[in-house]
Parts: sequence; C-alpha cells; structure tokens
Amino acid sequence: SFPACAKADAFGNPYLSQLCPANPDVREYALALTEDIVSHYGPESVVIESLSYLNFDYGFLNPKIYAEITPFCRFLMGLCFCPHCLEAAERTGMDADKFQDDVADFLDEYLPKIPSAGENVPLDDRLIEETFDGELRRYLEARSITATSLFSEVVEVIRSHGDIKVTMSMPSEASGRTSGLKPEGVIPFLDGVFTSPPDDI
Repeated sequence: SFPACAKADAFGNPYLSQLCPANPDVREYALALTEDIVSHYGPESVVIESLSYLNFDYGFLNPKIYAEITPFCRFLMGLCFCPHCLEAAERTGMDADKFQDDVADFLDEYLPKIPSAGENVPLDDRLIEETFDGELRRYLEARSITATSLFSEVVEVIRSHGDIKVTMSMPSEASGRTSGLKPEGVIPFLDGVFTSPPDDI
C-alpha cells in the first residue's frame, strides 16, 4: 500500500513486504508505534524484532524464488537501493548510483545461471571486501549507521517511560551484514539477549 516506503532492489523494484529503515516515514512510524505501545500499555519489558534491514527471502510463506541462486546473489538482492539508502551512502563519499549499476550488472550476469559448486558458497568477509573493489563494504557500513541510529532512537523512546527492559535476539556479525545491526552497535543498548524467542511471546 505504501511502495514509496518499501525497500528497493538493485533494479529499482520495490519489495512487496519490507519497509526501509532509512525512509523518514518508516522511521517516524517506528517511533510513533513504540511511543503508543509503551505509553498505553506500560510494559515491564519490550522485545525488539525486525527493526532493521531484512533478508531477501525473509518470511515463512510464499517463497519469492523457485530457482536456485547463490548465497551471494541472494545477499545482493536483499540490499536496498531506495533514494534514502543511496543518499546515506553518498554521505560517506561513495558514488552510490554507480554502485547500484554495478550490482545490477553483476546480478544480470549471474542470476540466469545455475550456480556452480564453487559459486554456491557461504557469504564471507573476503567476498564483501574484494567484490566491487571494496564498495560493497562501504555500502554496508552506511546501512549499519542507518539501522543503528533508528534502533537507538526507538530504545530512547522506551527508556523515556521508565525502567523498561529492552531485549532482542542475539545479534551476530553474520546477521549484522544483512540487518545492519552489529553486536557492538546494539548490545550496549540492551538489558538482555536471547538465542531463541521467549516462551511467553
């Protein structure tokens, strides 16, 4: 219903089920929703979930793809190239438009192919550092700044209503590549973490 608020892939297509944390309207909504919940219900604790960038294939129903693609292509398809994400990258000194074109060209080449055994490998730091001459790493750093700032603003709203505990699932370096939320960036804001969802939610 609000395509202007959605993530956009390297080809400019809006996602059908994911909002972008860089979008000002999305950020305002997240803060307003948090304020509404904590002010009206007075919770003792709040579990933060999915307040970040999500995987390309995030969800449990209605698979987005029926053909095999490499983990790296799946990762690149999950990057957001909406105007707000491009602006955030530009602020770091990147040529964000060129990077988007480079990612689209890469996907144009590899998506139609059946992955070879050598290509069908897990994403790692080497791929991130070496592909696109290091520009992918810089783009991910910009995403991290965006996601972490929204996370911290939401926690600030929660804290403004008293001694409310804030928890979330344990962030990892691997998940941080996709979500933008690195462990060192969010753990200082938390009262606790869990490795599986609590039984009472």
